[in-house]
Amino acid sequence: MQHKPLAVLIASVLASGCAASRGHDAHAQRAVLYQYSVIDGLLAGVYDGDLTMAGLKQHGDLGIGTFNALDGELVLLDGVSYQVRADGSVRVAPDGERSPLGFATFFAPTQTFTLDPAATLADLQAELARRLHPNAAYAIELRGQFASLVARSEDPATRPYPEMSVHMTAHEHRFPLTDFDGVAVGFWLPPYLGRVNVPGLHLHCLSSDRRAGGHLLEFVSAGRLTIRVMELDGVELAISQNPAFQAVDLAHDRKRSLEQIEHTTK
Repeated sequence: MQHKPLAVLIASVLASGCAASRGHDAHAQRAVLYQYSVIDGLLAGVYDGDLTMAGLKQHGDLGIGTFNALDGELVLLDGVSYQVRADGSVRVAPDGERSPLGFATFFAPTQTFTLDPAATLADLQAELARRLHPNAAYAIELRGQFASLVARSEDPATRPYPEMSVHMTAHEHRFPLTDFDGVAVGFWLPPYLGRVNVPGLHLHCLSSDRRAGGHLLEFVSAGRLTIRVMELDGVELAISQNPAFQAVDLAHDRKRSLEQIEHTTK
């Protein structure tokens, strides 16, 4: 089924002169974060959607998300969509592969800085909080060498789909990695976007040899990390037309479930 995008600018629009300087197309010129469906749908157990990888790439060359049946972590990097599976293996996802939740933008960084060796994820979060406006939205990329890193993926779910917190308790897989050379991409979003997206920092990583990656949980850098940031003008939300999403009850606030999935460690 072809989803019907509903263009909703959630974040504030910046000055048109600044926006017009960015390349690619209308999305790139406005530095828009495109997202298909909402995080609360995934938390509620809506694991099937109609967004194809080809469709996602029409809206950006950098992004993150997941796959139907919650079958692994999605990393969109340089216009190529990668799937990190439960066993930690990585493959290029076919254009016809579908997603229940995906985020993308055409990445044109507006500032660059570095983190010192031995920096951690907490150090990155602190530096972003110092440099970025608390009510703005940003796309993030970090590249470099990591002395250690923990990433995760998950087994695909089987019907009837449980809520995500229940599924992840039994089916999450964490990968402690050392001497990791690669990149992490994602978004830094303000609290008011909660229930639509993941507030704060949300990153997925991929090794330079494209053999490892996943949802980034923690790291310690081995050398200087290069951080590139793009401030976003707004968010375009495409509401899923999948019957499961249309029928699910999203009145319940699932903030605590999201915090458990995003931030806890075993």
